[in-house]
Parts: sequence; structure tokens; C-alpha cells
Amino acid sequence: TAPVIRSCPACATTAAAPRCAPPRLLVAELAGERDRIDRMIGDLLRSREVLDEVIAAASGHAPASRDSGGA
Repeated sequence: TAPVIRSCPACATTAAAPRCAPPRLLVAELAGERDRIDRMIGDLLRSREVLDEVIAAASGHAPASRDSGGA
């Protein structure tokens, strides 16, 4: 007998379809999560820059530039 092809409850396609499109709500949630993570990364980068400046000032050195390969 032929194998049973079950429907995907999220998008009403069959398992034989090349790909199952995620529901729009899930896509919106994931996009929102990505934006939140991007903001967190920006905040961390700014915090790192401030920390580098504080360490440099405390040690009497100029802060290393990110462009010059200093870390």
C-alpha cells in the first residue's frame, strides 16, 4: 500500500510538499525576537566601548580602536 501523507496543521499542506510555511504569527514573533536581540547586541557593544574607555583611563592608555584590530 502507498504511505499515508499527513497534513501539516500549521499550513494545511501535505508532508509531501517541499516546505511547510510557518504561520504568520510565528513569523511575526520571530521577527520581534530578532529585533529584541539586535537591540541587546547594540546595548552590549555600547557598554563594551564605555568599559574599554574606563579601563584605558584607569591604566593611563588610550582605548584601542576596533578598526585597528585592538580588542
